[in-house]
Amino acid sequence: MKKVLFSLSIFSLTVLESAGQRTPKPLTTSYANFLVEDGEIIWQLVYERPGMDVDLLKESIYGAVISDNTLRIIEENEDELIVEMRDKIFEKNGDLFSGRLIIGVREGRYRVTLSGVRRFFGVKTKNLAFFVGVANQIDSKNVGMRLEDAYLNKAGGFIKNISSIEIYNALFEKEFNLKVVSPKKDDW
Repeated sequence: MKKVLFSLSIFSLTVLESAGQRTPKPLTTSYANFLVEDGEIIWQLVYERPGMDVDLLKESIYGAVISDNTLRIIEENEDELIVEMRDKIFEKNGDLFSGRLIIGVREGRYRVTLSGVRRFFGVKTKNLAFFVGVANQIDSKNVGMRLEDAYLNKAGGFIKNISSIEIYNALFEKEFNLKVVSPKKDDW
């Protein structure tokens, strides 16, 4: 009997020790065009541009990025641009957004990945919050609010009432649908 108990306790310790050594897999969940990876909310969308070759698409995207004074190219390589976004206004209330973009280009399409998003509340948002009685939710501590602070629970998953993130989805989708110029055909 003692041998059985001793063997069971050794087996239990071995199982517990090996279970404790496992590295947990990073939590990845998604909602609309948002992903949660390692506790960070990332927005990602692929835009189709049928018939456009890579070089023309890259040139057009590069032109759109450098013409926007809220975007600054940090790094450029063969198939992507890494861009810093600062003080970009997406909506009429004057809120500013900052973050990091990675724009990848392939034949006939490009993918925008936005991470590290911070929202800085503008005057109109602060006035509206005061008017509806929630001004205490938008104070100096919330300036530069991260999406993760508003939409993730402690376990790293989306909170239940996440439908308001759809506003960001619509704003980002429209904003990064870059005007890409197709080549003009000489048909004379």
